[in-house]
Amino acid sequence: MDALFDRKKDAIVKLYELEHTGINELEVISRIENQITQHYQILCGGKGRPPGMHPFVEKKILARRSLWNALQLTRLLSHVRKIEQGIKSGRTLHPYAAIHEAVLGVLFPA
Repeated sequence: MDALFDRKKDAIVKLYELEHTGINELEVISRIENQITQHYQILCGGKGRPPGMHPFVEKKILARRSLWNALQLTRLLSHVRKIEQGIKSGRTLHPYAAIHEAVLGVLFPA
């Protein structure tokens, strides 16, 4: 997750490694969704750290302030939720390929 949210190119490699370790794609989706939500709360919410969030996590997210804005986070969340819906409905035949595509869209926007 750090590679993705730090916008590092090796995020794709890390995702490939997750796929080959056998981690369920819905688990990866869930973790990405949680990270997006946390980033949005800290970077765009303006209410400070949510209850239960460790100060270290808040500090790490605040260091990414220049990397993310509200529109980028909501777009990524929208893509990830569409992938999740596709997985659950059986319409997404290659979930990791769809996740890769969404991550590439974030790392290299058109």
